[in-house]
Amino acid sequence: MIIRKELLAGVFMSFCLVWQAGAFNVGDRVQCTTTILNIRSSPSTNAGILGQANTGDRGTVGGGPYSGSGYTWYYVSWDTHPAGYSIQDYLALVANQPPTHGIASQVRADTGAVMADPNGTVPYGVGVYFRVTPTDPDGDTARMEVELHQLPATFTGSPNYVSSYVSSGSVATTATATGLAAGNYGWRYRVVDSHGNAGAWVSENNPDFIVQATGGCLYSDDYPYPTGNVFNPANPSDLSTIDPWAFYNRECTSYCAWKLNKAARTTSSPYFFSNRMLGGHFGDAGGWATNATAIGFVTNNIPAVGAIAHWGYGELGVLGHVAYVEAVNGNGSVDVSEYNYHLDHNFDVRAVCNGVSVRPPRFIHIHDATGGGASPPVIGSPKLTGTTFTLSTPTEVGFSYVLEFKTALNDVTWTPVQTNNGSGRMIGLTNTGATGPRRMYRVRVQQP
Repeated sequence: MIIRKELLAGVFMSFCLVWQAGAFNVGDRVQCTTTILNIRSSPSTNAGILGQANTGDRGTVGGGPYSGSGYTWYYVSWDTHPAGYSIQDYLALVANQPPTHGIASQVRADTGAVMADPNGTVPYGVGVYFRVTPTDPDGDTARMEVELHQLPATFTGSPNYVSSYVSSGSVATTATATGLAAGNYGWRYRVVDSHGNAGAWVSENNPDFIVQATGGCLYSDDYPYPTGNVFNPANPSDLSTIDPWAFYNRECTSYCAWKLNKAARTTSSPYFFSNRMLGGHFGDAGGWATNATAIGFVTNNIPAVGAIAHWGYGELGVLGHVAYVEAVNGNGSVDVSEYNYHLDHNFDVRAVCNGVSVRPPRFIHIHDATGGGASPPVIGSPKLTGTTFTLSTPTEVGFSYVLEFKTALNDVTWTPVQTNNGSGRMIGLTNTGATGPRRMYRVRVQQP
């Protein structure tokens, strides 16, 4: 019976050794705080020594606390030594650190090819996924988190594509983004460990990639200064940043000036359209409609190919925006080409076939197109002084412009009073001796 009591007491003592309150939890990262710390095969100073840790050596707690030989022990899986039992007094908790990462990639799902970033391209209907290699200083698993949006967009820090957790140093790959509409996309990313410790977000580009439309929807960029120097606030007097029409290179205003001059067939000096034409000042995009109206051009809400789509100050950006109307769609929207909207100081297109419905608040009719021949004339600044009637109209080289009148709406005959050849600039037309109760005028364009 005595032997049994001793045996039971021994079992009881063994049970008490295991259950002690301690400083660490399983999974905690710890480091050695003494020059030599024995790693033993059991929680006892009499147990065999498996190895020795040195100051700064790290490991992960795998069990404990345990009591033995008057000390509290933990089972530690050391990074560079055998796993075993070490005394708590010579261990310190290591704060968990967020993971780091290498350079992330955007990848075509159909071919596995890595796209350029920024301005990568992918055909419509092809998915995109993202990957990066996280490295965790604590050896924790980590994952990639991505926030992807079609631009323009506000990024909120809420990921919509994530990878599974992978071991430190392995490649993390997100789920594939599918069903992407044609257009421009930006994405930001970060890496997060299994404890929720996250690295900083890496900001998106504008754009990171472009989903291309099908069927030849994208209009081409024929702007003559695609690599011209852009406005530098630190050197505002730098003349190399100014285009031939007195706008800053690669701005929306400069691009529209080019398109208007191209439509007017004045691609070299003297130009039909410029910043200060007819004594006005177009300036920032936001002021274009006001200036155009002041110098005699029509501004309304009627779309037309070749018109300038206009957004005033604060309507699309602080300084407004202008774009060139490439097509008018059956649903009332327009396709526009432009600079400095989606892409900083670069060309892009917004169109129905890109999944974008553009409905500008107004249109400026400076040199609308007809699809062939001369553009229809735009009458500006009509004025009657005594018996002299005058007006102005933009012109194209190779055509003549005839001022005609009639005195009644039901007249079928128009009487020509003056003909001037087009010069690619605004011209004036005059009818002297304009008498009678009323006259109706028109400008007819013809080839000489």
